[in-house]
Amino acid sequence: VAPSDPKQRAHGLWVLHRLDALDDELVARLSEDESPFVRVHLVKSLAERTDWEAGGLSVPELVRGRLFDTDGFVRRAAADALGRHPHSDNVPLLLRLWNETEREDTYLIHTVRMALRDQLARDDVFREHAHFRDADRTRRLLDVLLGQRSAQSAEFVFTALKTDRYDPKRVGEFIHFATRYAAPDLLEDVTDYV
Repeated sequence: VAPSDPKQRAHGLWVLHRLDALDDELVARLSEDESPFVRVHLVKSLAERTDWEAGGLSVPELVRGRLFDTDGFVRRAAADALGRHPHSDNVPLLLRLWNETEREDTYLIHTVRMALRDQLARDDVFREHAHFRDADRTRRLLDVLLGQRSAQSAEFVFTALKTDRYDPKRVGEFIHFATRYAAPDLLEDVTDYV
């Protein structure tokens, strides 16, 4: 039998995925495929699974591992997949990926930002990770939380304004956000601050 090429393997894995026949052994093998094209399509197919805990293979761990793949397209697919499956363990890894990504790779950074936003939309994840540790982390969280229109995001943004851990050039944007989405009991504090 002649060896398959990457396009055949990628198309084949989608057929097996649609038939619900992409088993753990094959997933593990394809995750290490020499072709980034195959790894991208594997991660995209895993993103479509509704239950990442089914079977013996740890799909979340496999996808988290692809965040640091040698190929940028695979990293982007992994960040997108994690965005669809929020979990507390994803946050530090997404922050690390954002920190390690070249500024010129705006598409990957944008995908990571959206994935982080979607993690923090879950209350339990927000409570665990939306706190002030260092200035860089706080700036990144602020940037992401502006995309999440909620009272808890507004409170985080307003609290950040009382620290030195934000970009002063964006103070107007932060005040506008806090004023617009803050819970009624916080509005007076925001007004006093302004």
